[in-house]
Amino acid sequence: MLRLLGLPGIEPASDATRLPAKAFVLFAALVLDYRHGVSRVDAAALLWGDASQPKAFANLRQLLAAVAKWERATSTPLLVLDGRIIHPTSAVLASDLGTILNANVPATEADIIRLSGLGLSNLLSGVEISESELARWVQARRELVRGRVADLLIAAGERQCSIELEYAFDKLSELSPLDERILRARMTNLVGLGNDAAALRICGDFSIRLEQDLGAKPELETRSLAARISARATPHVSVPATYAEAPTQPGPISRSLPKIILIPPEHSALVARSDLALAQSLITDITLQLCRTRQFAMFAPHTARQLTQSDPLAAAAPYGLDYLVSTSIFPGPSAPRLAFSLVATDTQQILVADEITLQQDRLLTAQATLSGIISSAISDGVASAELHRYRTTGAASAYVRFLLGTSMTHNFDLKILRRCRSHLAQALRLTPDYVPALSGMARTLSLEWLLLGRSDRDLLHEAKRLAGRAVELDPLNAVGHRELGHASMYLGDLDASEEHFEVALDRAPHHADIMADRADILVHASKMSEAKARIDHAIALNPLAPDDYLGISGSVEFFLENYSVALAQLRGMQDQSIVDRLMAAAAAMAGDLDTAKIHRDRWMARYPDFRLKDFASVMPHRSKANVDHFVMALSKAGFS
Repeated sequence: MLRLLGLPGIEPASDATRLPAKAFVLFAALVLDYRHGVSRVDAAALLWGDASQPKAFANLRQLLAAVAKWERATSTPLLVLDGRIIHPTSAVLASDLGTILNANVPATEADIIRLSGLGLSNLLSGVEISESELARWVQARRELVRGRVADLLIAAGERQCSIELEYAFDKLSELSPLDERILRARMTNLVGLGNDAAALRICGDFSIRLEQDLGAKPELETRSLAARISARATPHVSVPATYAEAPTQPGPISRSLPKIILIPPEHSALVARSDLALAQSLITDITLQLCRTRQFAMFAPHTARQLTQSDPLAAAAPYGLDYLVSTSIFPGPSAPRLAFSLVATDTQQILVADEITLQQDRLLTAQATLSGIISSAISDGVASAELHRYRTTGAASAYVRFLLGTSMTHNFDLKILRRCRSHLAQALRLTPDYVPALSGMARTLSLEWLLLGRSDRDLLHEAKRLAGRAVELDPLNAVGHRELGHASMYLGDLDASEEHFEVALDRAPHHADIMADRADILVHASKMSEAKARIDHAIALNPLAPDDYLGISGSVEFFLENYSVALAQLRGMQDQSIVDRLMAAAAAMAGDLDTAKIHRDRWMARYPDFRLKDFASVMPHRSKANVDHFVMALSKAGFS
């Protein structure tokens, strides 16, 4: 067994030549990021990014030679080399790290102990890394693995309460002290164990720490949970004052949408007129990108130009602005530089600040990409500030409601989906023609219909109406077209669905989520080769892919009759409940009837009324052969 969690090594220990520490880093990268292999170029860049390319390649050759020497001494293959690509063997993929990534939600106390024992050890503990980029990569992957373990334990806590979970949550709290999901899961577990006082105590301790460290209050969901616990607490239980009257509803609404202005660049006489014109063009493009999102109330460029002066914050004050983006252009050693900063007008706090080099030959061909990157940075800064404002004051704008309502639409839990829709409905009450919220509402309705497997189509018709309204208000917004595509697909109009998704991709050709959804449509249209190309591209753009990407990929591989590959993709999902039916079918076709039975039983426990005959009649696939293929596989798995 290859051990990558905690102090890396190989068990049982061998007296053979020891492996270099960087070998274990390479193994971890293969498990986490490159399960199908990594090029030597990428491996060298990852492991020795701070070195010159010749030096990095020389180091990689030495490392691979050391691994090969170990393999010969132990007769244990770890890597497969084909000259250009480094592939992991099954021994690497079956490491303790691979076990965590493929683990299901723990069902027994022994499973919880095993998971927490493995997963709460630091990835590559004790490995000394001098390269700054590689150190950042390791830290990010440690957080990824810890998040995976937290998700599994939290899901286990939704099904049971146990002292083993308390130990695991306690350890997780030490590793991620500000993660409120873990806090709430631990509180719920303690209540289930009959220890309300401990649940309230750790909540009070967390509140004090959050106030001291960040000057903030816990999230509304945490406060509401504490209020519910305190309401049922016995008289001798001490209730922290912070939660004695915790509100169950958000506080007052302060405004509908955040108001933003983007000020054109200030410049010196040393900057050429052509460079200034290029910068102004880029700023206009960024403003248009932000306008197209329809998430904010953007002030027009004409007004912004009138406010260009030494103190734009003071000049903007009478107009009720929430955020101001100031820009300036100044000479650089090889080309001028454009600096921008996002400022919250009420606190004058700088939320985002960065600069770019204005190289005309490169900028003229990449302006759209660059303006998209900058507008995304500004959007992310505003989103973080608005959510922080909501958590500290309880005041929620339509934009905040939109953020809360779309933050979990990759989740396939019906309760969470309906909570998302409630937030989006409140956003629309504040701003009735808010295009992002209309598209989000349509998304939740289509997903609910899919989860319920209902024969009536009322939810889908309402989803189509809302998405149509979004497109009517903003035909250039890709998301509205995407949701029209979803609703049309589930209504059985695959031709219309394909058309809507082509329009969506035309509006946003590099939007990974839309590309993944386009792949899903192609599956239903029985165009599996095209679907595979699309979903592979989407995963390449979003390598830490959410569950629905892996579900679509698993579906593609199933219909291509790559059943083992399909199972491997589906096992990578954090929540496999939505694909238990597909996993049962794939396992049955792969000849693993025991696994097929496990997933069939899980599906039938949740959906006892499921019948193959009814399902076949509503399955939205163009090819009857594909429907028959899936139904046959389900029958083989034991569905009736």
